[in-house]
Amino acid sequence: MFYDPVIYQEAANKLTESLLTIKKKLLENEALTEQEEELKEKFFRNDKEKGLIIVNRRVDDYLKYKGFRVLVSDSEKDPVKAWTAYADRWRVEDAFATLKDRLGCNRIRCSDNKALQGKTFVQFIATGLSLMVRSRIRCYMKENKKAGKLNLVYESDAKILQVLNNVMQTRFNHGYYFDEVAGKKIKYFEALGVGVPGSRARDTRKMFRKNQRAETLLGYGY
Repeated sequence: MFYDPVIYQEAANKLTESLLTIKKKLLENEALTEQEEELKEKFFRNDKEKGLIIVNRRVDDYLKYKGFRVLVSDSEKDPVKAWTAYADRWRVEDAFATLKDRLGCNRIRCSDNKALQGKTFVQFIATGLSLMVRSRIRCYMKENKKAGKLNLVYESDAKILQVLNNVMQTRFNHGYYFDEVAGKKIKYFEALGVGVPGSRARDTRKMFRKNQRAETLLGYGY
């Protein structure tokens, strides 16, 4: 059993936003959707003095177990190993979901052989990259177990890559630069063995001339 506060907070924020939207609609006499009607019946009550109010006790009961996850195993007692095994098996299910939902392979019979092979090859590359990410994370956790630099036990490779996906790159006429990378993102780059992008501007013209000189010295210049 483990607890993920992020999952709890996401559920709490989503419920709060929905309830506030319902209350606003009711005050403005707007029609509610079927789902909003259900939430209204579940979390609201009429008060003689205050009118329609949110029942906090019902909200607390709804959120009580949000964020808790329980894994049941008859063979593995170590919780971290059990979670790792579960995550690995879930990747198989996620691979099928990727084929169906993201690569359009839910209608395989509508694809010719060449298109299907291409989609499968893309998935093969993506799966290989995913395995590389997970392998590097495991090595990092094993080497830095006592140091406690970064807790990545319950962080999936998709979640880590999603966090790093908002590292912005700005291009100009002859080069580019990255926004400053700080905090937890630096540790993620360290765990993956990837150099942290610097915020200093890079001139691609200088890089091209440098590579051109190197090729000339190696006998590849024209």
